[in-house]
Amino acid sequence: MIGRRTVLVLGAGASKPYGFPIGVQLVDQICREILDSTPLITRLENLLEKLAGPSGDAARFAAAMRGARTYSIDAFLETNRRFRDIGKAAIADVLLRAEDPKKLDAAAENLDWYRYLINTLVRRNTDHFLSQAKRLTIVTFNFDRSFERALFSALRHSFGLDAGAARQFATELRIHHVHGSLGQPDWLYPDDPNGNPYGVSDDTLVQAVGKAINSIKVIDDEIPDAVLEAVQACLTQAEVVCFIGFGFDERNLERLATPACLASPAVIRGTCLGKTTGEQQPIIRHFGDRKIHLYEDDALQFLRRVDVLFD
Repeated sequence: MIGRRTVLVLGAGASKPYGFPIGVQLVDQICREILDSTPLITRLENLLEKLAGPSGDAARFAAAMRGARTYSIDAFLETNRRFRDIGKAAIADVLLRAEDPKKLDAAAENLDWYRYLINTLVRRNTDHFLSQAKRLTIVTFNFDRSFERALFSALRHSFGLDAGAARQFATELRIHHVHGSLGQPDWLYPDDPNGNPYGVSDDTLVQAVGKAINSIKVIDDEIPDAVLEAVQACLTQAEVVCFIGFGFDERNLERLATPACLASPAVIRGTCLGKTTGEQQPIIRHFGDRKIHLYEDDALQFLRRVDVLFD
C-alpha cells in the first residue's frame, strides 16, 4: 500500500514494455518508413506532407536525421528547426500506431510494471483505490496514454463498473503530461474535441495525428506555465519521488525545478538501467546533498526493490 505522498516521474523507458519505440528506435523506425520503399512508407511520407510540409520535405527530413546519426529525434529537431512540424507529425503517427490494446495486454510478465502498481491501487475496493489515488501523482514526459488506458481497464473490470463510473474513478489519479500527449484520452474525456482513442484505425489516423501535433512539445518548446506549476507543486509536497525510465536530461530536470522544489525530507530514488558509473555521476551531482539513490533495474524490478514506495 502507498502510505506516503508519492510522485512517479516517467521517462521513455517506462513505456517500452508496452510496445513503444524509444530513443534511437523511434528515430530509426521513422527513417525506415520514409526512406525504404514499401507501401507503408509511401503512406507515411504522404501523410507527413499532407499535414506538415511540401512535397519532398518528408524525405529530406528523414535523410537528414539518418545522416545525423542522432540518438534522439528531440535532439535532431532542436538543431534542425525547419523540420519541427514534420518531425512532430512523424512522432505522432508512429506512436499512435503503437498505442495498440493488444500490445498493452501482452506485455511480458517480467516487465509489466503497470500490472504491479495497479494491483496495489485496486487491491481491495473503490474506497481503497480513492485513498491510494490521493497519495499518488504521475508526472510523465511521454506522449502515449498507455497508463491511463491500463488504469481505466483495470478499474472497470476489477469492480464491474460501467464506462462512466470507471472514468470518474480513473480521473481521481493525477497524471501530468509535461510535453503534451497524443490527444486527450477519449475514454476518459469523451466530450473533448481534442480526444483520440487508444488504437486508431487507418481511416482515422490522419485526423488523430492532426490533433496530436497540436499537443506535442519537443525538448526546447515552451511548456505552459500552468503545467509546470502543477508539476512543481506536486513535487514540493511529495514525501517520495521516484524516477522511472527517465533519462535525466538537464533541461527536463530544470523544468521540474529539481532539486530546489523537493521537500527536504523527501526520499528520492531512480532507475538508471544501462548507464555506466560515469554516466550516473552528473545525476548524482545534480541532486547534491538531496542524495538520489540510483538502481540499475528495469521498472518492475525497481518497484519491487524500493520499499519506501509501498509501506
